[in-house]
Amino acid sequence: MRLDRLTTKARDALTAAEAATRKHNHQEVTPLHLLEALLTQEGGLIAALIERAGVNPGVLRGRLAASLERVPEVRGGDTYIGRERKDLLDAAAAEADRLKDEYISTEHMLLAMLELDRSPARALLEELGLSRDVLERALRDIRGNQRVTSAGSGWRAPGSRIRAARSARSCSWARPASARPSWPGPWPSFSSTTSTTWCGWTCPNTWRSTPSRAS
Repeated sequence: MRLDRLTTKARDALTAAEAATRKHNHQEVTPLHLLEALLTQEGGLIAALIERAGVNPGVLRGRLAASLERVPEVRGGDTYIGRERKDLLDAAAAEADRLKDEYISTEHMLLAMLELDRSPARALLEELGLSRDVLERALRDIRGNQRVTSAGSGWRAPGSRIRAARSARSCSWARPASARPSWPGPWPSFSSTTSTTWCGWTCPNTWRSTPSRAS
């Protein structure tokens, strides 16, 4: 697999997985360490994707921590990339091809974990009901028909479709403009860069002083 095909978030996750391996005094970098990196990645997609699939990310993190504690510690040794993680990256590349994505992102890594035979990471996900079908439905809800077409595209939680998808269940203003409720006065100006809400839109109490209709 070509490493230059990884998105920035995917490369960051691999680096964080190696750091997690050293933190736990483990020798082999495994999918369990990568899963920990994905779940705790700042601005990443995976924790929100897990929640969208109906599982509390905190529960998964707790189960993951217990699994990592069972891995034998080896102090003073060098870390190395094991066969399982190499297989995962090959499977992630296949997932990207299947979804017609040009780059390999973190969601491909998560789906690839479910392709690893006898993998503790796969077993952990399946124990919580995170099957391929469940995760793929959640992913379709989040990204629709969009594709990963550059190293920097990927999917972020703040101010993106994942936050809109999560908050649309309780906030009608998280919907597209055509689906928002009618408004009796001037239309507010929405901002896609604010991080004050889960959906990424400006809340009614933080509308700009000179509102204009959102396009």
